Amino acid sequence: MVLFGILGLLGCENRPQVRSTFDKIPFTHSLRMEYNLTPPELKRLQFYVSHPIQLRHVDTSGKYEIAKGKLVVKDGKDVNEIVVNRGTPGIAVDVRDPELRVSFEENFSFGFVRGTGPQSDVYVLAFVNNEQGQPIVRYGGAEFQMEQNSQLAHLLINKEELTEIVNKRRVLPGRRIGN
Repeated sequence: MVLFGILGLLGCENRPQVRSTFDKIPFTHSLRMEYNLTPPELKRLQFYVSHPIQLRHVDTSGKYEIAKGKLVVKDGKDVNEIVVNRGTPGIAVDVRDPELRVSFEENFSFGFVRGTGPQSDVYVLAFVNNEQGQPIVRYGGAEFQMEQNSQLAHLLINKEELTEIVNKRRVLPGRRIGN
């Protein structure tokens, strides 16, 4: 039985390699400064999300009408949920300090900013706390409440892709008269 398991593993050599989030490193401000990454270079870098992002928006304004002196609710609550799974790829669509806007779907993006405390160097999902102290994310013109551990979500990159981008950069030495 063990022999079949080992042979099965060896037979996987010809299968295409799928990279997991474990092959990724956190995208940090230090890394950004070390490689002097420009906004156009950041837009060519593939980002991934480290932890699931789960958001919920409840619209209780539903449509209603008054019929025979009674309030009739047509569409009670409208619940809109957004889930971005761990390892989902995204691209930077807007780069302005201190925020990177990363899109995981066409026409919409999330803000990522440098964290605080132990996460002060990584780019974490940007949120604000509402009056009740609940973390809120703005997405597609609406405010969404963060669910579970979405606050842990930060950006990851593949270091090999970063190296490829930096290696394609040319620094011109300049020219002097007489050379």
